[in-house]
Amino acid sequence: MVERKKTLGMSRGSYIKALSVVALVLVAVAGCDFFGVTIRDRVDQFMSDVNAGRFSDLKQHLHPDAESYATADALYWQDYFQTSETYTLNDLSIGASSATGVMESTDATWNTLSVTFSMQEETPGVWKILSITRQGDTLPIFD
Repeated sequence: MVERKKTLGMSRGSYIKALSVVALVLVAVAGCDFFGVTIRDRVDQFMSDVNAGRFSDLKQHLHPDAESYATADALYWQDYFQTSETYTLNDLSIGASSATGVMESTDATWNTLSVTFSMQEETPGVWKILSITRQGDTLPIFD
C-alpha cells in the first residue's frame, strides 16, 4: 500500500484544486485596474483598442461622469474611426489631467490634427477619459 503525503492537512488533489482557484482569482484581479492606470497608459490602451477595431471595448477607458458615457457604444465610435485605418498618436505630452498629441493616419479626418484627451481619476491612481477634442472641432468628439 502506498502512503499519500498530505500537504497542509489536505490531500494532494485538494491542494491542487485550491491552488487552481487561487490562480484563477489572481488572473481575474490582474485584468482589473488593481495597480492603477496612468494617463499615458489609458491613452495607449484606448488607441490600441481603436487600432484593433475593438470599438465595443472603448467604453472601459471612459470616465462614467462624461456626458456622452451612456451613448458611447461601438456604433458611436464607428462615426469617428474606421476599422481599415491605423491611428498613431505622436508627440504625446502629459499634463496634470490631460494628454495631447498629434494624430497620424491615412484617414484625412484625423491626419496631423492635435488631439487632447481630458482625464479624470475614477478612483485614486486610475485615470479615465473625460473628453476627447480634435483641433479645429468646435465641440469635443466625446465629452
